Amino acid sequence: MKQKESQADQAMPAALDEQMSFESALIRLEEVVRVLESGELSLDVALSTYQEGMQLVGFCRERLKNAEQRVEQVTAAQGELLHTAFLAEEIKG
Repeated sequence: MKQKESQADQAMPAALDEQMSFESALIRLEEVVRVLESGELSLDVALSTYQEGMQLVGFCRERLKNAEQRVEQVTAAQGELLHTAFLAEEIKG
């Protein structure tokens, strides 16, 4: 179990990089979920990993919100009367 904790510590970035791409953040979030679901982390490591996951969720939501706004601006700039509303389910595909 100690080896798993050290692997989780090594994989966790010290701070969320604002220049990180949405795709990189999503990949890291999937890794965090996998590690947490394993159930092999100590409580302290699990809590810090969970905190990182929540930061990644917020980061991804913000990036999606910004992308939605940009699409709406481009659509409006093209003279379209269409208002494109994105739902999380539509984005997942």
